[in-house]
Amino acid sequence: MTISERIVAAPRERRVLARVSRAAWRLDQAERERTWALVSARAEGISIRTLATAAGLSPSRVHQLVADATWTSSPEPGGPGTWTPPRCCPTGGRSAAGGWPSRTWNSG
Repeated sequence: MTISERIVAAPRERRVLARVSRAAWRLDQAERERTWALVSARAEGISIRTLATAAGLSPSRVHQLVADATWTSSPEPGGPGTWTPPRCCPTGGRSAAGGWPSRTWNSG
């Protein structure tokens, strides 16, 4: 490949790699959203089996996702029993801090 061919190919390669990076970030966000939804639904009393059927996962995988979720007992809104999904991509977010705004779920 000649230098002029590389110069022409470089912008296209950057676009393709940026597209792949965005897709990976969106996949990560979708997985976080799924976990958040499963934890919220489980706290509302919906059975693991029902959640597994709705999510297209095995009951053991749903149990694992719900059990591995991060719980906090901070004095912030919601107080004890609050679950906050992890912060996401610091470079592509929409909040002033650089990431997507975190959501806080309260068990009621």
